[in-house]
Amino acid sequence: MKNFYLALSATLACTTGALLSMEQPLETKKLPKPFLVVIDPGHWSEIKGSKLINRGCEHYGLKEVVINFTIAKLLEEKLKEQNIHALLTKSTVEEFVTNKERANIANKNNAALFLRLHCDSNQSPDVNGFTLYYPDQQGQHERYKGPSLTVIKQSEQAALAIHEGMAEALKGILKDNGILGDSETFVGKSGQKALTGSIYSNVPVVLAEMIYLSNKKNAEFITSRDGSNKMVEALLAGILKHHQSLDTRKNEF
Repeated sequence: MKNFYLALSATLACTTGALLSMEQPLETKKLPKPFLVVIDPGHWSEIKGSKLINRGCEHYGLKEVVINFTIAKLLEEKLKEQNIHALLTKSTVEEFVTNKERANIANKNNAALFLRLHCDSNQSPDVNGFTLYYPDQQGQHERYKGPSLTVIKQSEQAALAIHEGMAEALKGILKDNGILGDSETFVGKSGQKALTGSIYSNVPVVLAEMIYLSNKKNAEFITSRDGSNKMVEALLAGILKHHQSLDTRKNEF
């Protein structure tokens, strides 16, 4: 498990040359209906003094920040195979990008979806499965209040579609913890009311807690070849459901 995971993450971390620019809007002429997914591999590594501090949880010798990036790169490849534009918010595992900056990458590229990838953790090793989050109310970070009520509604619709696709793909494999609002997260309950990346987002935003890294079986699943591919397949299924739902709503008018 660990050898495959380390080899894959090391390979992906080096493949920065093919990334699309995060500084300019993307060309979408190849698609009949422009559809861009901005994928945000959660967390980063920050150097403090002489120490490299990895953000995110760590269990069984596995780092969330690396898993998030690994899955994001695999998902990017799969989306492009489907002729869907994909853009990552960072080009390496260690790159430092604030949550506000990540949201702004999605905003300035007018993304159809801002998908944030994370792994959860719990004091109980028995807690497991995947969970989706979306901003269910406006929050405030520093002096900025957001997202808009329109984005909240769009995010809920996106979460419903993504959950439907993921639930089908992961049935009998991972526990389905459903959809929750940002207000149910630790950050949301702390008084901010919404996740920072959600607050600054002007496009539909959904956060996927893909697994509980604190659960050994979940950790083994997502770091295995078959498991990582299955997670990517589930995320792709959810994104395609979201794409289809957008087309359906457009045709209603």
